Amino acid sequence: MNIIIILFLFIFSFSILKCEDNYVFPLHTININYTESELKQDYLLKIYSNQIYANFIIGSNQEEIKGLVNMSQMGFFIYENAYDCNSSKSFNHSNTTKGFYRKNYEEGYLANDTLCLVPYDTKIDINNLNIRKCNNFEKVEFSLLKSKQRYLENNIYDKYAIIGLQQHDNQDALIMPMFIKSLKNTDMINSHTYSFQFYNNTKSGENEGYLLIGEEELDLDHGFLKRTLSNSKNGQTFWNLLFKNIIVGINNSYNNSYDNHLRFFGIKYAQIIGDLSYIIGIKNYQSYIRSVFFEPLLIKNICKYQNISTNDDYGTYVCDSKSELFIQKYKNEFPKIYFEHAELNTTFILDQYDLFTYNNIEKTDTKIYFLVFFQNKDDPYVSPEAPSRQVIKRWKLGIPFLKKYKLYFNNEDRIISYYEKFIDHTKGDGDNDDNNNTNLEVYSTDYTWLKIGIIIFLLIIFFILGILFHKNIIRLPRKKKANELEDDYEYSVNPNDFDDKKASLNNYEIAN
Repeated sequence: MNIIIILFLFIFSFSILKCEDNYVFPLHTININYTESELKQDYLLKIYSNQIYANFIIGSNQEEIKGLVNMSQMGFFIYENAYDCNSSKSFNHSNTTKGFYRKNYEEGYLANDTLCLVPYDTKIDINNLNIRKCNNFEKVEFSLLKSKQRYLENNIYDKYAIIGLQQHDNQDALIMPMFIKSLKNTDMINSHTYSFQFYNNTKSGENEGYLLIGEEELDLDHGFLKRTLSNSKNGQTFWNLLFKNIIVGINNSYNNSYDNHLRFFGIKYAQIIGDLSYIIGIKNYQSYIRSVFFEPLLIKNICKYQNISTNDDYGTYVCDSKSELFIQKYKNEFPKIYFEHAELNTTFILDQYDLFTYNNIEKTDTKIYFLVFFQNKDDPYVSPEAPSRQVIKRWKLGIPFLKKYKLYFNNEDRIISYYEKFIDHTKGDGDNDDNNNTNLEVYSTDYTWLKIGIIIFLLIIFFILGILFHKNIIRLPRKKKANELEDDYEYSVNPNDFDDKKASLNNYEIAN
């Protein structure tokens, strides 16, 4: 009986630990407020205006809506026009209108409705994922925004949801619902961790992949997980990495010679933005890369610096990919960028294959586009302590960085983790697929050992409880003696028999 109880409790506890707690959102790109013809004629505008979105199912009517992913925005917002919320039987909202200062003081209501998410599985085919094959869960909280805002002349997002993934503190979570925390409050997930996985080479050239909510299992036999705190800067709670050094050099080495043009940059902060289609470089890097790489190409009109047509605050370099001089410099002379991180004990490297792209929409376009954009004016983020004297400047590392390096973000602990695979030096260059992110490998982390430890701990507890249960609750009857097995045998005591035996005993003692 004791063994059966322990076995049952083991199966029950194991089933709890193995419950689905990871969910996947397929990621796609969209260019809001621009026509296809505009984007076809201006590919630089397409790169600049690319936004990442994820489809999900909401409400009792199982409506499908697009959620724009934004790592520089906190909060989970859904506009009234995104779905027919009033016809959803599971929809509820407060009667009080409030302004959300984190969303441009837009007005709306606190609301909740059922979300239907797709559990993550190691065998899942992301390319052919049907989001309607999902699981229904408890209601999830969000902010329902009015589609017509009195402060905005034209809100281009009024048919979307906003999935804000910026860092936040407990005070922010009291003011408005947060996406990860809302899922955690329903016990849909076990952690506050999320990560991006982008495909490195897609036929469409779009930034496609998936957003994983939850802890991914990693294979520590082929790599290890490193962790570091996200460093805040002057109260700005973005996802930041503070590097030990950020270095470039013509010969792609740390040789501090005149010929190498080695350069260390004083600005070592970098903001990680998983929905940014490009990288924003600092002023000093712009001066460096222009002088050591682009200058000869600019003189010969092979490259040009081009501003964004809809926002002349930003621009980058566009070159003729058919030029022999460009091809020679591109292959042999482009200086890599080295991001040295002390705590992660890792140097992240971005080279020309990470930082240039072709026009994948219009094949007749022979230009090649530099994916590091530069701000033509000063950075608008000014320190509150000294707004007139100090300006916060930092790198902004977007999808080109995350395509190559896999990072995990835990909002509760404000930790950024990096999974680094061991390099197999026995393989040839053609066999090394570390930079190919099109596969969907799944790895096991130290989180697996945590689960095993929990199972062992629960088994010990259940074993002790089983012993106590056996001794104190289930009291088995004692075995009967042979004469007790007779059903009609009756025990009785005759007082006269007892007196006769006592008299006989006395006579025996006197006689002796």
